[in-house]
Amino acid sequence: MHVNTQIIKQSEESLGSNIANEKTPRLDYVDLIGILLLENDNDKKIECKNYLVNTHDSLIPPIAFYKELALEYYELKRLNTQTFLQSQNHNLLRFLNHKGLKNEYEIFIHQNNKLYGASLRIKERLSYKLGEIIIKNSKSYLGYFKIPFELRKVKKDHFKNQKEQKDLPPLKAYADYKQALIAKTHLSYILGNTLLQASRTPFKIGYLSLPFKLRKIAKNYKKKF
Repeated sequence: MHVNTQIIKQSEESLGSNIANEKTPRLDYVDLIGILLLENDNDKKIECKNYLVNTHDSLIPPIAFYKELALEYYELKRLNTQTFLQSQNHNLLRFLNHKGLKNEYEIFIHQNNKLYGASLRIKERLSYKLGEIIIKNSKSYLGYFKIPFELRKVKKDHFKNQKEQKDLPPLKAYADYKQALIAKTHLSYILGNTLLQASRTPFKIGYLSLPFKLRKIAKNYKKKF
């Protein structure tokens, strides 16, 4: 590999490395950022005219995978910022409600701004919290053993803090109400809601078929997404 400073006529197929004529601007140096290698090029894809479309899965390093990581990082960073703002707004509502200033605050908000944090309220519901516990602990045998104990703890903590959730504005009053509807389609919410429904059946008989229902829900959810 070398820099073609002598304007040597190309002897094989290349792209972007040929100097057209003497008037073409040239540099007296080159910075090598990286070399892309092909892995197991048994099909000689590099010789195809459309190889740029067909060979991205065989490149070393896996640039397609790196692209997915970069996009995922950007999305998580955006969601974290949005969640933080929603959390701040939601905590403010709880504080004002505790101080008896909710009505005055709602009047001010409706006159000047819009409410945000509807999706966060869905995530603070018991069904969503229970679903998160099920997902988190369903990845190992030890986790399965811990599920009943963690579910009981989360349920106890939830009802202990339930008083702070009363008299909050209805979800439809929030500007991001549609985000709350999306949160209700999350696997955590669906699993937790199914668990609560089983707990409300006569003599708790719904628990008998609960493991099979949860597994079926998770399987169908993965197929959909």
